[in-house]
Amino acid sequence: MLLVDSALVSAHSSAMHTPIGSPVFAALSSARGGGLPLLHELHVDSSFSPTGVSWRLLKVIGKDLPELEVLSLHKVHRNYSNPQVAELTDLGADDFAMMPRLRALVIKRESFSGGHALTSEGISKLFVALFRAAPNLASFEFDHGPQHISVSDRKLGVKADVLPRFGDALVLSNPPRSLTQLRLSHVLVEPADFEHAVLPGLRSLNLYECGLTPLRATALTASLALPERGFSCFPVI
Repeated sequence: MLLVDSALVSAHSSAMHTPIGSPVFAALSSARGGGLPLLHELHVDSSFSPTGVSWRLLKVIGKDLPELEVLSLHKVHRNYSNPQVAELTDLGADDFAMMPRLRALVIKRESFSGGHALTSEGISKLFVALFRAAPNLASFEFDHGPQHISVSDRKLGVKADVLPRFGDALVLSNPPRSLTQLRLSHVLVEPADFEHAVLPGLRSLNLYECGLTPLRATALTASLALPERGFSCFPVI
């Protein structure tokens, strides 16, 4: 067990589960006499943070943890605000440090308040930067997150914002040929979004709350020619 900045961190072999970010990297480096940490697997859950995990963590984590192979970020910017939305909109393709050994990545944004949904442009820029920084990625899960509507707002008839379209994120981002598994949640997907995407290694596509009708789900399955049981979509509308 390792105690860093008053947050309890449990570590076993080369994997670690922690509710915090950069201070852990500094502590691991210090433990190695200033050398780079050899951590292979990191799960970050911001349950105890009022703001959630920052997108900025992704910009430096490749430099701080060069041996990382598995990264899971939960509750990314749980309390979303406009400056943090702009953080993605202004993202450059070269803004993330390289993560050449990364094989599996999970990004879950959790719920957001009204008016703070990501844009299709922001999602595309995120995918472009991530896939460039992780050229050997095999498994990627991205959850935009649903909108949180309080009980009182529901009683007042407040409706959820429309989720962002996935759009041309895959076409613009040039996914690594090593990508075999892709899971998307809470983004609006159309079969056309995959029409011109180059995904030679894709074997599994899972969609959750992505707004597909049965007809469009069938069209998407046919266009990708995935193996049997390689496609799931829930719910269909």
